[in-house]
Amino acid sequence: MPADPAALAAAGLLDRGGDAFLNTAPRTGAPLQFLGDNWVTPTWLPFANVVSLGDLLIGTGAAAWLITTMRARTLRFEPRGAPA
Repeated sequence: MPADPAALAAAGLLDRGGDAFLNTAPRTGAPLQFLGDNWVTPTWLPFANVVSLGDLLIGTGAAAWLITTMRARTLRFEPRGAPA
């Protein structure tokens, strides 16, 4: 999906000394633009980048799976009766 040029500029990814942006091409007026990389990650996070709605949904799903898996009950051994 295309990236929003304004979001790329805010993240500092639009112009890196003449190097092209490698992930997606910045494009205005693209169809389904709302699915593209439109939001800039906060500057306090390492590796500044732009994210899309799909990225956020995948991250939320992965976090939900991880939390659910970590909270799953484990099987515990319980003896049936005391020895005689």
